[in-house]
Amino acid sequence: MKNYSIPIISAYKLLGAFIRTLIGASILYFGNIPKVVNFIFRKEVLEDPNDLLFGFLIGHINQTTIMLTLILASSLIIFSILEILFVTGLLFRKKWGAVGLFIISLLWLPVEILFISRFLLAPRTINIILDIIILILLFQMITHSRKYFKD
Repeated sequence: MKNYSIPIISAYKLLGAFIRTLIGASILYFGNIPKVVNFIFRKEVLEDPNDLLFGFLIGHINQTTIMLTLILASSLIIFSILEILFVTGLLFRKKWGAVGLFIISLLWLPVEILFISRFLLAPRTINIILDIIILILLFQMITHSRKYFKD
């Protein structure tokens, strides 16, 4: 597992960070979350005005103030940039990358749990399970740092 855990963790975390960066940038570009959902589903809504997924998403998105939307989008982008930085350190087998990624992942876990309590989506549940497994692996890497890291 030693040879494959760092690339697997890095790929998973990088994919999540890029997706969160795109979401944060699209929220900043469109101004609010319902506009993003309308833009994504505009073709499907033209074909079927009663689209179930579109209706579900619009029904579960709260209208927020501009300031709260700005804070949400900015925090998504900043968190993702920090995660990309720490993943880069992990790929270069630096202990600070693993420690930073562990802390950032630990801080992000309550946000994931909040998403489940709001929407109860199966992908979010799978995401939390994977994040917990990654936290355990990162903790093992940090405690046995001589096996995994150069510094």
